[in-house]
Amino acid sequence: MSQRQSSSQDASGSSSPPSPLELSAEQRMLLDMRDTLYEGNWDDFICDLEARLQGQPHVFEIVPDTPHFAKTIRNHLRIIADLKAWEQAHDTILHAHPVG
Repeated sequence: MSQRQSSSQDASGSSSPPSPLELSAEQRMLLDMRDTLYEGNWDDFICDLEARLQGQPHVFEIVPDTPHFAKTIRNHLRIIADLKAWEQAHDTILHAHPVG
């Protein structure tokens, strides 16, 4: 089950929770990394992954050098795009763990 920080409003102005989203282990890992390493900022996370993919200087080496690291990074970027789109569509911020 997803962890949400806020709720959205329906047409009548009443607050209703966003549609539930079941998070995979990989999605939770990426949410944890965003919150811990990039202070909750998807754009900084994306820039760092793209820089690594292009062989440019980057802040964190979160994907080990393997023959398939580029494929892994592209997969992470796709998952991040999906999570970011879900957050925007539901006007909420996902967290891997409850926010208290």
